[in-house]
Amino acid sequence: MTPPALLQVVADCGASVGLPGLHPHQFRHSFAHQWLADGGGEMDLMRLASWRSRTMLQRYGASAADARAREAHRLRSPVNRL
Repeated sequence: MTPPALLQVVADCGASVGLPGLHPHQFRHSFAHQWLADGGGEMDLMRLASWRSRTMLQRYGASAADARAREAHRLRSPVNRL
């Protein structure tokens, strides 16, 4: 399968389930976010994703960093433990 054909298959599948504009690269962002949200280690993620620099970790993790921060606060806030 050629790269353009793969892009088209992913886009078509996304459109068929209500996700227009789906791109394979989005799966890397989703994987990184979910890994970190589930408490996975950054160094392990870097190794699994074959990233040699923390820049890539920051780039891929940034897309949902605010959501992870809010969830961490919700879980650890002293006010929520009253």
